[in-house]
Amino acid sequence: MKERRIRKGIAIWIILALLATMVVITVPTNVSATTYYVGPTRTYRTIGAALAVARNYDTIYVDAATYTERFTITQIGLNLIGAGASTTTIDGTAGGDVVTVTADDVTIKEFTIKNSGPAWGDSGIELAGSPSNKITGCQIYQIDLDQCVYGVHLYHAEDNTIGRDSEYMNIKDNICGIVLSNSGREVGSTVYKNIIKKIHITSTSTTNSEDDGIYLVNSNYNEFYNIDISQDWDCWWDGAVDLIDSSNNIFDHITIVENQEWYWPPDLDDRQGDGFFLYGNCNSNTIKNSDIKNSRNGITLANWGIKKCNNNIIQYNDIHDNNQSGIWLDHTDLNTIENNDIYNNSKEDKYWPWKGGHGICSEASTYNTIRGNMIFDNDMDLNNDGDGICLTSNSNDNIIEENEIYNTLLGNQQYGVHLKQSLDNIILNNNVDLNIPPDDLFGIHHNKKDGISLENCQDVDDTEVNEISGNEIHNNGNNGIHLDTSHLVKIIKEPVSNNINKIYDNEENGIYLEGSDVNTIEENEIYNTDNGNQQNGIYLFDSNSNSNIDYNEIYNNKADGILLEGSNDNTFQGNEIYNIYWVDHQQNGIHLKDRFVPPSTYIPSTFNKIQLNNIIRFNKKNGVFLENSNNNEIIGNNIYNNLGDGTYLEDSDSNLITGNEIHNLILNVNPEENQQNGVHLLNSDQNDITDNNADLNNDGAFGIHHNFGHGIYLESSDGNTIERNNINQNGYSVDYFAGIFLYSSSSNPINENVILQHDWWGIILHDDSDGNTILRNRIQDNLDWGIAIPEEDCNNNQIYHNNFIDNNPSNPKPSGAGQASDCGSNIWSNGYPSGGNHWSDWTEYDGFNGTRQDIPGSDGIVNSGDATGGLNPYTIHGSTAQDDYPFVNELPYPSWW
Repeated sequence: MKERRIRKGIAIWIILALLATMVVITVPTNVSATTYYVGPTRTYRTIGAALAVARNYDTIYVDAATYTERFTITQIGLNLIGAGASTTTIDGTAGGDVVTVTADDVTIKEFTIKNSGPAWGDSGIELAGSPSNKITGCQIYQIDLDQCVYGVHLYHAEDNTIGRDSEYMNIKDNICGIVLSNSGREVGSTVYKNIIKKIHITSTSTTNSEDDGIYLVNSNYNEFYNIDISQDWDCWWDGAVDLIDSSNNIFDHITIVENQEWYWPPDLDDRQGDGFFLYGNCNSNTIKNSDIKNSRNGITLANWGIKKCNNNIIQYNDIHDNNQSGIWLDHTDLNTIENNDIYNNSKEDKYWPWKGGHGICSEASTYNTIRGNMIFDNDMDLNNDGDGICLTSNSNDNIIEENEIYNTLLGNQQYGVHLKQSLDNIILNNNVDLNIPPDDLFGIHHNKKDGISLENCQDVDDTEVNEISGNEIHNNGNNGIHLDTSHLVKIIKEPVSNNINKIYDNEENGIYLEGSDVNTIEENEIYNTDNGNQQNGIYLFDSNSNSNIDYNEIYNNKADGILLEGSNDNTFQGNEIYNIYWVDHQQNGIHLKDRFVPPSTYIPSTFNKIQLNNIIRFNKKNGVFLENSNNNEIIGNNIYNNLGDGTYLEDSDSNLITGNEIHNLILNVNPEENQQNGVHLLNSDQNDITDNNADLNNDGAFGIHHNFGHGIYLESSDGNTIERNNINQNGYSVDYFAGIFLYSSSSNPINENVILQHDWWGIILHDDSDGNTILRNRIQDNLDWGIAIPEEDCNNNQIYHNNFIDNNPSNPKPSGAGQASDCGSNIWSNGYPSGGNHWSDWTEYDGFNGTRQDIPGSDGIVNSGDATGGLNPYTIHGSTAQDDYPFVNELPYPSWW
């Protein structure tokens, strides 16, 4: 490539040397214009002969014939007019430039000009000025140029016109069709531009093929309109339109049909050049309203060392069926790519088959804006490597907005937007339907893999972030949004338009974080429609310290609303996680589990906070499920009407469950439509279930209430603290449920709870539940025993300083033992003077005090009431157990009630 560029540069100086050796014909300025005629039967048999006598502003008419000659026009304002391009030919016989113009305001039309010399720079027509004497005002139209090195060459030329609107010029089988070098400029407020329009540039053979259709070097402020370029053969690297160090040019309605390259060795002879190739300092060019296809890349903007292509505008183009990318940005900045249709690219590349292609590919390019484009069906060669938009290698600070990026049924586009090692990009408001007529499919959809994927986007100093806001992302083959080893990403509501990300009906997860830390996920809507297939709403895998996963609406996903696997230190606040379709959709509201690391290591999810007004409801399984996960906090949430348990911990230790309301809001007859246990622990130790006494619905019902099963169920779980909870109206008469059920669970403190109005027991201990302490609770209005210990294998439990009020009303004293049952060996009093419990059905007399209650004087403990006093214990049903020091009056417990 470098050798080729040097050859082109040297060609310019060769031209100057040739001009210096030519015999230049000069004539005095005409006083009045003269017309000359050239033809086989005319006075002047050659054009050169007529030029020898012509003066400024004269006209030379040329009859139909073939003229084998080369000449230079030096007369200002000369008109050279043939009899027609199909009949009047100037053949340079491979001897150098065919027609050279060194004067201003020359008009040339109605010729075929062919067979320049073979050296670089030999042209069919050359406007040859100099830095101090630029060629201006020339008009060249209705010309066919054939088999030259350069078809038309403008060298130090300004304000010239090539072509007219009335009909096309034809430039065929030249190595370069139109070449501008050092041509066009701006001086002060005046622009001196060349206009090139209405031209067909084609190649049909390999012997003299188009290297570039249009080639600009150091040429600025030129305009190109309505040019068709069709090239069957081409050479290494170049484009159908090729710019080097050229700025402020306009290309409008350029059609590039095919740009195929020739390359050695022959087994790679089917490569292609780019449609547009901008290289070096190519700034502020505009490419618009063009059709660019069958090239390598449709448009390439590339750097040359420190020289970049910046501030270019690419708009309203059709860019399609190219072998690699539709648009490739290589180390270029501040460009605008808007309102283009970019599709069916990345068909095939025989030279770089592993590279793949994309709709738009950016490598180390920054501050570009990609807006309002329709990008679809790229990666047509099935390489599984083509994306709609791909930003790689520190492509930072770009804006991707208001695009529609998708596959049709036949497409194979992989990622909608794919960022690799790129930071501070903004992906926003890609929520439009650009198809006409509207098809009701919006945004980033139906891509084979992820809608948006960020890979290795991590900032070493934690200051640069990528932002994803206001997009509609749906029906993609993998995830809606996927972060892989990417940090400090914001997936949030767009702050100006207030558009939220709508992420739905993707094949895998709505948002998937893999090894990605310190990200923000706020105010998104993540869901399935009735026929959708999205699995988890948000899935965090080995992802930590994502401190703001807040205020998202997550519903109807087929797996979990939020799933954490081996992920730590994440915070969830104010999310609404629910299921409309009941049994057909979302499993657990929030699910924390461990991550398996082969061959035998499990890493738990720890130190996560599910806190402050998460609403978790109507999920198919559990509201919150902790599986092999420790040291997490579940605080201040409203968890209701899930079909499993409100909160379920399995093999999970040292977690905190506090400040929640866990309940059924709607009581259905069908038990399958009600939340089962409020809190369920299985093989889980040292957890704190405290202060769940909130009324988050503001309806007067609060705490852990109206669950179909137990309020709190501990199964093979030890050392858990159950304190200051309001546990009421759980369980239904169709089964045996309790406010608190302990099964094979020991050493659990159960203190200062209010346990009310259950159809069966307030508290029940079962199957080797030993050494628990049940202190300072209010146990009231339960229809069976306030506390039941129905088996002999539950022993050494301490039960005192509780208020038992109106439990077991169908079995009052004296016909039965009252409000508690104990078949084991347990302690119901803390001795004198600490005392036992208050029993609402045992308040007869208090006239004595002392260990034996035989000393006159009240102490608040029930005694026998005869003249000498004595103990009057409360008998516990089922064994010899009794409360030796029952209190006459209610105890001031729990203190928060």
